[in-house]
This record gives sequence, structure tokens and C-alpha cells, in this order.
Amino acid sequence: MMRKFLCVALLGALAVGCTRIEPGYVAVKVDTWGTSEKGSMEQVGPGRYMSWGGVEFYKFPVFVQQKIWTKNKQEGSPIDQSITIQTNEGLSVNLDIGLKFMVNKEKALNIFRMYRKGIDDVADVFLRNQIRDAFVSEASQYAVTDLYGKRKNDLLTNVEERVKKEVNPTGIIVERIYIIGDMRFPDTVRRALNAKIEAGQKAEQRETELREAEAEAQKRLATSRGEAEAILLKANAEANANKVISKSLDQKVLLGRFIEKWDGKLPSTMSGDSIQLLKSLDK
Repeated sequence: MMRKFLCVALLGALAVGCTRIEPGYVAVKVDTWGTSEKGSMEQVGPGRYMSWGGVEFYKFPVFVQQKIWTKNKQEGSPIDQSITIQTNEGLSVNLDIGLKFMVNKEKALNIFRMYRKGIDDVADVFLRNQIRDAFVSEASQYAVTDLYGKRKNDLLTNVEERVKKEVNPTGIIVERIYIIGDMRFPDTVRRALNAKIEAGQKAEQRETELREAEAEAQKRLATSRGEAEAILLKANAEANANKVISKSLDQKVLLGRFIEKWDGKLPSTMSGDSIQLLKSLDK
């Protein structure tokens, strides 16, 4: 009975199977019994490979992969995988994180030797931990108002550069790290920040309205000055015209009086005014 059991177990262990490595993947073939001719592990490309007991294949995709770690148990994982960081004031902020990465097909064997895990375990454990540590370290340099505002992108840039520097040389190429949705701030902090932002927006609105009122006043003043100058120019023109008319009338009156008193004889000597007067008679 024992012999039969051992024979069945041996046959099962030595049963030959076939493993397929699809295009877009490379694999690390591991001989757990150490009987492989090429050693205990080797990297192989797409194709079909004979396998038997004691041989395992770990597949590594060489195209872009995506991982998400969220608080929502309906996404990614049935457990909370979100990341919590702290600002320089010690306030906690919760994040849902996404990662896009790929494997350098020339370094799959190196990755396996380093982590002794398949790519999913490497991403969910080692990569996530490095990303979390980078977020925690970088976030401690920011105030909560920074992260609630425009400097969130600065945090992401710093985290991504740090993780790439640590991870890419191993053969795992990090393409992008991003925050999914909004950061989750404590309710009291969020309400206070919203109130501060609203107050700032109202102040900006009042300042804008004041600038617009000042601009309108300047416009009205400029219009009034223009109208006043136009009136003055018109008045000056009318005054000058009146002077010319008045002078012309005075000359005609003098001429009339001269004609009334003239005896028809020309004087022996004439001044400039007399000559001018006589010239006017010809007109």
C-alpha cells in the first residue's frame, strides 16, 4: 500500500505539463528542486514550455500596467489600501493613489532575484510601501493649506521623482504616480479651509469691484474734462468770431461817418489809416 502511494506521488510530481507565455510577457522559470541544467532560475520569452513538478513560471508584463490603492473596498482590493500622510502641522490627510509602471524585459530575472515574488506581489507590497514612504516624507514639508491648494502638484512631482530614482534602476519603470480624486482632510480642517478660501474670494471680488468703480470714475472724469475742453474751445472760437465781427462793424460805422462828412476832395497828405479807409470804398 505504501509503495503504491509513493509511486502515485512520484508520478504526479513528475507529470509533464505545458506552460504558455503570452506575447507582451517574459517569465522567470524557477526549478525549485534545483535540477535545471541552466541553474535554479532563468528568464524566458513568449512561447510554450514543458513543465513538471518542481518547476514554476513567474510572468512579468513588459507593457504598461496600472495599480490603484484606494479606501473604497469596491475598487482594487476588498481592504482599505489608501495612504495616510501628515503635514508639517501634524494634520493627517488620506489619499487614494494610482500607479502606472512597466517591467524592463531585460531585467525580469533581476527583479525576481531581488524580491522573489511575481509582479503583482512586487507592486502591491514593495512598490506601494516605497510610494507610501515617499509621500509621508515629502508631505511633512508642506502646510495643510499648501496641499489644499495649488502645491499638491509639487508634492506629486517630488514623490514621483523620488520613487523613480529608487525603483527604475531595478528594472521596474515607474511612468506615473497620481492621486485619485480629492485628498481627504479632517472635516474641521476642510470647513476652515473652505471658509478661508470663500473669504479670500469675496475679498478679491470686492477689490475687483473697487477697481472697476475707480476705472468708471476715471472714465467719467475724462469724459467731463473732454466735454469741458470742447465747450471752452467752442466759447473761445465764438469769442474770437465776435471780435472779428465787432471789428468789422466798427470799420463800417466809421466808414459811414467818413462818407457823411466827406466833401469829395482828397487831402493833400494821407496817413496809413486814411489810405486803408479809401481802399475799403472800392469793396
